[in-house]
Amino acid sequence: MLDRIQEGGPFFMWPIVIVFIILAALFVRQLVTKADKAHTIILLSNTVYLF
Repeated sequence: MLDRIQEGGPFFMWPIVIVFIILAALFVRQLVTKADKAHTIILLSNTVYLF
């Protein structure tokens, strides 16, 4: 997997990987804690706008 990230260029690929990990973690948090859906959607959308 790291070879694929290096093929795409670390400048572009690492931010994509980081955003994916953050989004996956927030999604799992939503499923595990049964958090407020509106709050989780706001967190997800703000995370995408950060990058």
